[in-house]
Parts: sequence; structure tokens; C-alpha cells
Amino acid sequence: MVLKKLMVLLVIVFVLFLGISAVSAADTTAPTAVAGSPARDAVNVKVYADVNTTFSEDIHPGSNYNQIALQPASGGASAVIETSINGKTLTIKQYTGTYMQAGTKYRVVLPAGSLTDEAGNPIAAYSRCFTTDGTPPTAVAGSPARNAVNVPVTTQIKTTFNEDILPGSTSNYSSIALRYQIGTTRSGSPIFATRDVSVSIDGKVLTVTPNSNLAKATKYSLILPAGSLTDLSGNAIVFYSRSFTTDSTAPTAVAGSPARNAVNVPVTTQIKTTFNENIYQGSNFYDIKLTYVEIVDGVSVTRSIDNGDLEVSIDGAVLTVQPYTHLAGSTKYTLVLPTGSLKDLAGNGIAAYSRPFTTDSTAPKAIAGSPARNAVNVAVGKTITTTFNEKIIFGNNYASIKLKHKEGSSWVYDDAHVSILDNVLIVDPNSDLAKGTTYTLDLPAGSLCDEGWNPIAAYSRPFTTTYT
Repeated sequence: MVLKKLMVLLVIVFVLFLGISAVSAADTTAPTAVAGSPARDAVNVKVYADVNTTFSEDIHPGSNYNQIALQPASGGASAVIETSINGKTLTIKQYTGTYMQAGTKYRVVLPAGSLTDEAGNPIAAYSRCFTTDGTPPTAVAGSPARNAVNVPVTTQIKTTFNEDILPGSTSNYSSIALRYQIGTTRSGSPIFATRDVSVSIDGKVLTVTPNSNLAKATKYSLILPAGSLTDLSGNAIVFYSRSFTTDSTAPTAVAGSPARNAVNVPVTTQIKTTFNENIYQGSNFYDIKLTYVEIVDGVSVTRSIDNGDLEVSIDGAVLTVQPYTHLAGSTKYTLVLPTGSLKDLAGNGIAAYSRPFTTDSTAPKAIAGSPARNAVNVAVGKTITTTFNEKIIFGNNYASIKLKHKEGSSWVYDDAHVSILDNVLIVDPNSDLAKGTTYTLDLPAGSLCDEGWNPIAAYSRPFTTTYT
């Protein structure tokens, strides 16, 4: 009996010990803030930024949870917010359209007891200040650059800022302009006009696009009124302007084919002239021509191949002049581009330009023959070919081209078909040649010529047929 009472007493003591230990181990430490974003005393905080506060342990809403506030440090209405908790972090979000004011010091206010840990320990009162962005956007780059010259009349005007931008007040945004001077008053004050433009924003870049080409040789000023743009915090830009001048320089020729004073130019040549920029038809485009000098009764007379007898075309910066018929050989021609016959996109007309060249004056020369000169054992059915150094055509004496051989002391002419393939003369006898006979291909002077009508000199080539 005594033993039984003793055991009951021991159980009671053990239970009391466990209870005392549990009480002594219970959590009594309140959560403490260990990090914040924005940080304490941060500056240039975006007005739409979320405000996060991280604690030393997981947190839960406390009795004063609905008194958490985000308010101007100097007093005034608190921001309209919603709060949420994720583990150790409290997040304060603002409703769209009710963001904090720019350039203002704000205080995060977490009243005592507004948050607890899992054991119910309430936080002590906590606050942290930061200042919202109060710096307006500034332009950091522009295209065209400030005071740029020779700007294409088709240019877009781009201005890059140091941060993302938005349209400012409606009246100021719509007042963004591209201005130019159109005259002066009697007192000498400038009179300005503006171009119709389209305005767009992409991140940090403002683009102003003229609705039509700008005028050439004109100074334009981009005008951005104060308040016409803001950053995402609502900070408005100050007045900004930037000037540039459109293209006032006429195109100039930088290359030509044939080159100036070139000689032996093929009579079929295209005359190409390359300029330093793209070109277009000018007011005198149809006065472009080729001139040459012709001797008439001992007198030099200037003739011309006018635009109607030329195919004149433009591809980018290249002018091509193609005569409809071959040029004359051994003749000096001059390409004539009158003042204003071509212009650039801005409308700047070229100055008068000319470039002489001389067509081919060199007669074709035979460079190969089959059979070769003095060849022997030539097949009696052989076709005789002669290759020249350039394309050939029949000349005035082409009917005198002969294949001949001697019978006794007399020459006998063999019937043959004569044709031309590019730079090759082909003589094809109408029947087999005689065996063991020496033949001579005879090309009289002027029987062939090149496309410039330069006639060949007299040419002959012997060969001997096979005896078997």
C-alpha cells in the first residue's frame, strides 16, 4: 500500500516537472525587422514602388494590422494601400493611380501589435523613412545631334533620356514641335512656322517623325515644352530644344566608267557615273546627252546623241547612259550632264558635269588559227577557223575572203561558206580539199572589223593537207 502511494507521488512530481519545463521553453521573443526595401533613408524611390519589410521570423496579422500606413513624413493623407504577408515579409502595395507623390519623404508606419509571430508575440512600433524620386528626366543623346548639318530631309528626330518617359500634360505634349523660320517682322524679329509631325515614345526614346520631307538647307529646332514629358514618377522635364540643318550639299560624281579620258572604249559600252549619294531626276534630266565632233567639208561640227536616242536610268547613286545603237569607233565622245539635270533627295541640283572618252581605235588581231600557220597533214575535211582578240563583224571587203591554192602558176579559189561566231571567223569548204596541197586562207584588209568599224589589216595563213 505504501509502495503504491509512493509511485503515485512520483508520477505527480514527473508531470509537474514536464509542465514547468514546457512553460520555461515557451517563445516570448517578438519579431524584429531585419531588412527593408526601399532601405531606410533611401532616395529617388519610384512613386509606384512596393514597400517590403522582412522580419527575423514568420509573421502574422496582429490586432493593429489595419493601422499599418504609408504616409508623408511631414503630414498629410496616407497613401491608399493594400498589405500582404509571405512568410517573414510584409509587402505594402499601392493602388494604381494613387501612387505616392514625387520628391516627397514618406514614412512606413507599423504600429505596436500590428504584427505577431506564431507564438502571438507582438512587434514593437516600427517606422522607416525614404524619399521618392524628385528628379526630372534629362536628355542624354539626340539624332540628329545638336547643330548637325547636311541632315537628310527624310530624317526622324530621336531624343534619348536617362530614364523611361511618358507623355506629360495633354496640352504640353501636343505642343511638341519642329519649328523653322519663315521670315522676319519689320522690326527684325523672326517669324516661325512648324511642321506637321507624329510623336511617339518607346521606353527612354522620344521619336518625332515629320509627316512629309523636310525642306532642304533649312535650320529646324525641336521644341519640347516644359511638362511635355514626365518620368514614371511624374517628374516633368524642363524646356528643351535642339537645332539641326538639313542637307544643302549637291551630289558630286565620285567615279565613272569609262573613266575620264579613257581610250579604246568598246562601242557597245554603257556609260556609268556614280555619285556620293542617291540621285533623282532633276529639272533638266532630259537634256542629258553625248556629244562628239564630226568633220564636215573640213570643218569640225559638234553633234549630239540626245536623250531620245539614249536610255538613261538611275539606280540609287548610279546614273547609266546606254546608247540605243553602237557608238562610232575612233571617236571622242563627251557625256554631258547639265546643271540641275540630277538632284539628291533634298532637291539639291548638281552642277554642270562632263566627262570625255574615246572609243576603240585599234583593229582586231588574229591570235590563233586552226589549222595553224604552215601546218601539215591537215585533214581534207577540215574547217578553217581564225580567232581574234575581240568580237568581229564583216567589213566592206568581206566578200573577198578566200581559201585558195595554186595549180601551176595560177591561183584557184575554193568555194567555202564563211561565217562569224563572236570573235571567231569560220571558213567551211563546200567540199573536201585536195590531198597533198598547200592552201592559203586570205583575209584582205577591211574584210573584217570590230564593232567600232576598225578594219583588220591584210592577213593570210598557209597550211598543207595530208597526202593520204
